[in-house]
Amino acid sequence: MSYLDEFCERSLCKRSISDKLASRIFASISNSERMGFFRLWVAKLAQGEYIAYDVTSFSSYAKGITDTEWGYNRDGDRLPQINMGLYVGQESLLPAFYATYPGSIIDKSHLPSMMAYNDDLGIKKVCFVMDKGFVSSANLGYMHNEGHAYVVAVENRSKAVRHAIEEYRREVKSSRCHLGKYGLFGLEVKGRFYGVTSTLHIYYDPDLEAAQISDMYRKIASEGEELAQMREATESQLKKYRRHYTIVRDKSGKFSYELNHDAIDLLAENMGYFCLLTDTQLPPEGMISIYRNRDVIEKVFCELKNHIDMKRLRTHSQDTTEGKMFCAFLGLILRKYVENSLSAWMRKNKFTFERVVRELIKVRSISSHGKRRLTNPLTKKQKEIFSLLGAKTEDIELFIDTYHVQ
Repeated sequence: MSYLDEFCERSLCKRSISDKLASRIFASISNSERMGFFRLWVAKLAQGEYIAYDVTSFSSYAKGITDTEWGYNRDGDRLPQINMGLYVGQESLLPAFYATYPGSIIDKSHLPSMMAYNDDLGIKKVCFVMDKGFVSSANLGYMHNEGHAYVVAVENRSKAVRHAIEEYRREVKSSRCHLGKYGLFGLEVKGRFYGVTSTLHIYYDPDLEAAQISDMYRKIASEGEELAQMREATESQLKKYRRHYTIVRDKSGKFSYELNHDAIDLLAENMGYFCLLTDTQLPPEGMISIYRNRDVIEKVFCELKNHIDMKRLRTHSQDTTEGKMFCAFLGLILRKYVENSLSAWMRKNKFTFERVVRELIKVRSISSHGKRRLTNPLTKKQKEIFSLLGAKTEDIELFIDTYHVQ
């Protein structure tokens, strides 16, 4: 948006688009048009794949955007925000669908509303991969009743999960449960968790255990230094130290303290374990592979905010915001498609995505005798890039002559 005029001047576009015109274009895109696109787009993505689902937020200074509200801001901005729920295919590596909603609504509460779009979009026979922020008895019950398969991380603190870890703590460390290349141990336990009959996969990671124990003792030492410098304190000030220390305080505020070895040993005993819950028949190896691939959505969020410049909305009305978000989503699809198609070529030629764009910006056209043509022949690298994207030189020439913006 900041360099729109300059882009139009150097691109294959014939008409200049100002920022005011762009805002009017954004506002003109209706919800029915967006949903029409999503139905066609989802139909092109492979059914039966795993879909990563997560939420991010976009901050704004504007006061004319209906959905901007105060809530948990993932970027640490002290600003109101709009939330976005996003589906990304873990096999296609492409964004599939998004929905925005008011910034004050928490992720867990919005999940049923997001999933309600699935029937309208024709999303069937997929498995949703989510982190523990979406887990609740109500949500898993909803997923189960609606027939939406899931792979989700769960808190070890949950009563049923904690009991399962305690029961299988030794068994999971057996060589029979070692998962080879993952460097983990894992086993599956069928039962009732969060009110739903499902399968809990318990994992033990020795490296994670070592790191967690090291962090705990580092924190214990730091807390001990802080306590040593305090002569008196209130109950609220001492609360955070009681996890690792036994503290006796008198009415004047003076206190004595000592390490709570039983509590520390109990905490250490549960370190190194994490759990995934599913209603699929995936084995432990498949579960951990699918869940780790969920990071594709974090990369997509990063690209949307940093490379497509959506960290700030920079819009002033609800309609303009919704239209701009949709155009950013289209740009995100294109960017990911180019990256996916050119990833091996970029590694071989030591090209970044930005360098690919700079290479293609050199492709220009001029008018001649009522027609448009390439200013110069395509270079070898330009031909290679276009070829990997499914286009030949004659396709580019036809586009310039026939489909360029009037």
